Amino acid sequence: MLYYREDKFDETAKWLKYVLGFLRTVGVTGLAALLLSPLLKQINEETKKPKIVVLQDKSLSISNEEGQSFASALDNGKSTLEENFEVSYYDFAEAVALQADSIENNQTTNISSALQYVYDVFNGQNLGAVVVASDGLYNEGKNPLYSTNQFKAPIYTVGLGDTTIRKDLIVKNVLYNRIAYLGDKFNVQIDVQAFNAAGSVSRLTISQEQGDKFVALKNETIRIDKNQFFDTKTITLDASSPGISRYRVSLGKVDGEQTTKNNYQDIYVEVLDSRLKILVMANAPHPDLATLNDILELNKNYEITVQYAKDKKSISGYDFYVFHNLPSRAHSINSVLTQINRAKSPRLFFVGAQTNLNAFNKAQNTLTIRGNNATQNDVQPLLSRSFTSFNLSDNTKSKLNQFVPVIAPFGEYAEGPKTSTLLYQKIGSVETKYPLLSFSDDNGIKTAVMAAEGIWKWKLFDYLQHKTFDVITDLIDKTFVYTSVKEDKRKFRATVAKNIFKENENIFFDAELYNNAYQLINDPDAFLTIKNSSGEAFEYTFSQTGNAYSLDVGRFPAGTYSFSAATNVNGESLTQSGRFTVESIQLELFNTTADHSMLRNLSEENGGKFYYPDQVQQLVQDMSEDSSIKPVVYATTNTKPIIHFKWLFGLLFLFIVLEWFMRRFYGHY
Repeated sequence: MLYYREDKFDETAKWLKYVLGFLRTVGVTGLAALLLSPLLKQINEETKKPKIVVLQDKSLSISNEEGQSFASALDNGKSTLEENFEVSYYDFAEAVALQADSIENNQTTNISSALQYVYDVFNGQNLGAVVVASDGLYNEGKNPLYSTNQFKAPIYTVGLGDTTIRKDLIVKNVLYNRIAYLGDKFNVQIDVQAFNAAGSVSRLTISQEQGDKFVALKNETIRIDKNQFFDTKTITLDASSPGISRYRVSLGKVDGEQTTKNNYQDIYVEVLDSRLKILVMANAPHPDLATLNDILELNKNYEITVQYAKDKKSISGYDFYVFHNLPSRAHSINSVLTQINRAKSPRLFFVGAQTNLNAFNKAQNTLTIRGNNATQNDVQPLLSRSFTSFNLSDNTKSKLNQFVPVIAPFGEYAEGPKTSTLLYQKIGSVETKYPLLSFSDDNGIKTAVMAAEGIWKWKLFDYLQHKTFDVITDLIDKTFVYTSVKEDKRKFRATVAKNIFKENENIFFDAELYNNAYQLINDPDAFLTIKNSSGEAFEYTFSQTGNAYSLDVGRFPAGTYSFSAATNVNGESLTQSGRFTVESIQLELFNTTADHSMLRNLSEENGGKFYYPDQVQQLVQDMSEDSSIKPVVYATTNTKPIIHFKWLFGLLFLFIVLEWFMRRFYGHY
């Protein structure tokens, strides 16, 4: 409209008005349109090939020849496969790894874990198919048939290994307790299996490693009466020496047996010498002694010896001392107390009518009794509400206050400065603050005092009222446990996570360092040296984590190892040593016959097919022709304001400047 009415351009060429009008129209219209903030929607399409995941079993049950045979057959069809599909190659055994990476542990097979890995990684992607090349044998994880319900892609399987059942004897399974106590007996249950060996006779032997050889402990004859043979034997062994003992369960070879690798299993049993050797020393025979002996013998970790002060027997070699009516007027036991004070051994005093109270007060700092024990009080137990050192069972708490009286000396009672009292005396109906059962810890010496005699009455009363000895047993057992526990005062402590590891487990160490105030520190470096049975040493440095130390030394071959941890604080060298054992894993040797039926079922239930290694080309062709394995077109929509396009700014700017330039050039403003 501007240039239509403009007469200044009448003398110029006619086209000039139209050009200038066009430039102004486009520029102004473009600017006006941008004020409306228009959006541009752009749709991009991308076609992606279906993904094929190939899982190859690399466990010990698959020979190198079988694995290479499958790999070679797959290589021949690789070009066709990768032309149509995006292919990922994985190896699996215990874990899953890309074929470019190495499998760290191939001593177990976990097929279900490998399939779960594929689902976790490729879920939501265009997964066309999964190919599993295996012998069908698994010894970890759940049955693969129950782990593929979530799969939407077909699973094709390739059967590796030999399905021929050969003559073979197998130590199939060994059940046993990993921990036994010194002097106890423990059972070893052995499952023996045999194939195609009817009429053969073998010998089952359990041997113990002693030095660098195995010494036979027990033998049993195994008579195999059918080709599919299975039998279970139970053998009892003695835990005769403390520490970790290695035993070998083995079957003798029979004629025609091709392999004996699965004819044995090694087991490791940790024998603990945790028995608490208790010496009960009495002034004279008393029914309390029988009560203590009967209750303590219920705990296999206690070894009880009873003797009298007049016997003058050796008192060395014991961990806990019980003094009944001692010291007395006839026996001061000063020499005994001197010896056990030097060793800081825990002790328990029973005070009675024969106790010399003056000597008793000097013998310990837990409780002071001033009086004449010629006069006695009948006292009942009264449970303290403020005692927190250990807890009795709810059953004991509810019934203990009802127990019959025991006999305590008449006098004045005073607790020591470090004493805590569990039971007070109830005299008649009067609840007193006279201690009956008290505990103290004085310079590392733990002492318990039962200020009465006659606990045999409690045992009889417990059975008469409740038909059990649970209350009196709970009281005495926890008294001994609490008093016998020694506080660990070491400034440097290094421990291994457990004493027995498997070959496929990482071995972890922890260490703690305390300063003189027993506060955790980890400023100085701490070092660890591990030695195998051959004396070869492996050195490490602990990592500093928080206020302590930790270390993962990885995996070690089967064998027995010793370790020594060390650090240095202000010129003081601190060390800690110990031992651990790594047991071998023989799961891959138990079954040497491939299970192709499992692979067939796996494929049938998941829309795939089963193939042999020489049919890999057919597998590649079938997947290429499978109409259900299709590429997927992914469309993405990108929306953004037009004003963000820089080229549009340049174009509008060009139109406006060009119009301005032409107006000036032709002499009009």
